[in-house]
Amino acid sequence: MGPLGAGSVATYSADGRLIFTGDGHRVAMWDLTHPSEPIRVATLIGASAEIDQITVSADSGLLVATSSRSGADNPEISYAMWDLRALTTMVTDPLGYACGIVGHGLTREEWDNHAPDLAFTQTCDA
Repeated sequence: MGPLGAGSVATYSADGRLIFTGDGHRVAMWDLTHPSEPIRVATLIGASAEIDQITVSADSGLLVATSSRSGADNPEISYAMWDLRALTTMVTDPLGYACGIVGHGLTREEWDNHAPDLAFTQTCDA
């Protein structure tokens, strides 16, 4: 299934690598590295009403989804905001993110133990 369904709202990240779609009370984050085969990388929940607009910051670090409910005497606008900095980095630079957590790459011995059929590659900067 692709990123857009009936009734969806959407916005792209500034670099075009991600699309965020809102459907109902959820926002889905899609990786468009291969546009013909988008990959859903996260589903964000927490909007209090059906989402009708999504805005993402220029660095894709913050996302705001707004919802508006119309009442005869009481129109209401609500929003949900998510901090996506770690998630965005994980999607756009998975190796850098993993190296930042672990602090080092695999040694040649670890590589041979876990990936014996692959040629050794230095995975993190020394």
